[in-house]
Amino acid sequence: MRQKWTTINNFKINVKNQTSKTIQLQLQLIGQNTILIFPQNSSAINAGEVKRMHFFVKFDRLLTSKTGKAKVKIDLKNQRKKIGSSSLVLLGP
Repeated sequence: MRQKWTTINNFKINVKNQTSKTIQLQLQLIGQNTILIFPQNSSAINAGEVKRMHFFVKFDRLLTSKTGKAKVKIDLKNQRKKIGSSSLVLLGP
């Protein structure tokens, strides 16, 4: 029996809080057949602070079977709204 989730990619993102208050930042992965692995559900970032956040994306190897890569999108959200997004390229067999 084939294990469905066979490939994991490691990512890091640098985030700067340009507000005057502490924010709770959440990551949300937009993509089919993918799982976001993030140490916490959210991360507190103080006013003016720059923080490096590490996370993993776990996915089925069939997602990258044709070209060896696939694109997904990650959204950054604070307590109330989406504050940014970025495209990620997943690499696999």
